Amino acid sequence: MKFVEILAPGFEEIEAMSPVDYLRRGGVEVVVAGISAWGEKYSSVIHGAHGIKVECDISFDEYLSSMNGELPDGIIIPGGMPGAANIGANKRVQEFLRSHNSTELKSGITLAELIKRPELDYNMLAELDPERPDISDEVAEQVNIQLKYEGYIKRQMQQVKQFKKLENKKLYVDFDYSKVKGLRKEAMQIVVNHGGINGDNVTKNTNYLVLGNNDYCPLIKDGKSTKQKKAEKLKLSGQDIEIISEKVF
Repeated sequence: MKFVEILAPGFEEIEAMSPVDYLRRGGVEVVVAGISAWGEKYSSVIHGAHGIKVECDISFDEYLSSMNGELPDGIIIPGGMPGAANIGANKRVQEFLRSHNSTELKSGITLAELIKRPELDYNMLAELDPERPDISDEVAEQVNIQLKYEGYIKRQMQQVKQFKKLENKKLYVDFDYSKVKGLRKEAMQIVVNHGGINGDNVTKNTNYLVLGNNDYCPLIKDGKSTKQKKAEKLKLSGQDIEIISEKVF
């Protein structure tokens, strides 16, 4: 088995050295490959977060060239700051981002996070991920869609789950819909969708008068509003107008 550990200045010493020690004791080949901090010349001696110095076996660029397209059995990336940031924001990555008019990194980031940027996509990142397997254009497009719209898709799925719960919720037969806020606006929109016109007054062109709940209104006398009385008068005169309750509507 072959493993590679990537070290950048500021790495966490215990996280870096412990797995190398265990694996090498177990007979596993581990190559420690170094990366320079952004803007600095590479040195084989990397300084850890607490001042401990480690001499790398090889630079990461040299390691990639020596693999000839082969993949290691495992990759170790220790944490620590700014070590993790230096791995993500190394010179190679920063130059790539500048060339594509994309914001440079200030901390570590995954390739998936880079794909989420509108100016980047899966195929463009091949330069930063040369060892990845070949996939079809259709699959690459799906990768772009899934990552770029991941947040939207999650929200949509949450909404679908909420609607599923509402679909199974039963209402009482004698439920008073007149007390539900917002239904009148929805009903008015339905009228418009069917080619109707919502009016504020009763006229000779009115075909339906929908009566609301008048119990709460102290201004209505004799239990009938002015609109209702006018509609009844027009109906008696032969006009085609129907008077219905809000519940029936």
